[in-house]
Amino acid sequence: MTKFVRNLMMAAASVTLLAGQASAADRMVVLELFTSQGCSSCPPADALLGDLAKRDNVIALAFHVDYWDYLGWKDEFASPENTNRQRTYAAVAQRRSIFTPEMVIQGHDSVVGHAKEKILHYVEKYGAEPVRARISVRRDGTRAVISIERAGQAPMSVVELVGYRRERQVSIKRGENAGRDMTYHNVVAMRQTVGEWDGLGDASFTAEGLSDLSYVVLVQAKGSARGPMIAAAKVE
Repeated sequence: MTKFVRNLMMAAASVTLLAGQASAADRMVVLELFTSQGCSSCPPADALLGDLAKRDNVIALAFHVDYWDYLGWKDEFASPENTNRQRTYAAVAQRRSIFTPEMVIQGHDSVVGHAKEKILHYVEKYGAEPVRARISVRRDGTRAVISIERAGQAPMSVVELVGYRRERQVSIKRGENAGRDMTYHNVVAMRQTVGEWDGLGDASFTAEGLSDLSYVVLVQAKGSARGPMIAAAKVE
C-alpha cells in the first residue's frame, strides 16, 4: 500500500468519524427543572439551569410548582399543571412523593436539581444515543410548521409546543427566600399539544397562536403515563 493510498484511507475514516459526531450532536437533551420561588434549596438549581441552557445540545426548561405557596409567598410562575406534570413523573418512577428542586433528564432520570456532575453525566449519556427522529420548525408569524423525520425506531409519541420566558427577575418579599432578588431562566408559560406521531414515518403538524414567547417542540413517548423524550428542537 502506498503512502498516498494510506493517507487517503485515513482521511476517509476521519470524515466518517466526524459525520458520526455530527449525527450525535443532533440529539437534544431535555432538562426539566421543577422549582419554586418559595423553596430555599432552589436558587442554586435555578442558577445552574441558566448555565446549562447555554449549551448547544440542551433544552432547559423551568417548571414552577405551586405547593410551596402556603409558606407566605405565591410563585407567580407556578401552576397546578406543572405540579401535575411532576407528579406524573414520580408515579412513573413509582415514587410516592415529589420534591424541589428536581431535575428530570430526557423525561426519564431524576436527580436533585443542583447536582451538577450527575446532570452533566446524563447530558453526555443521552447526547451520545442514536437519533430516533429529527425535527425542523418553520415559524410564520403566529404559526409554526413542524416536520418530523423518522431516523430510527420510535414509539407512538405526543408532539407538544412549549412556550417560555428566557429570563425573569423577581424580588421575593416573603417565605423562605424573603429579601432575595432572583433571576429565573426559561420559565415555562404555556404548553400546547399539537398532535400525535405514530413513529412509523415522517409527519408534519401546525401550531397556532404563537406570541412573543420563545418556543421548543417536544416529542415524548406516549403510554399509560409520561414517557421518555424521543426528540426535541428549539423554534428559532
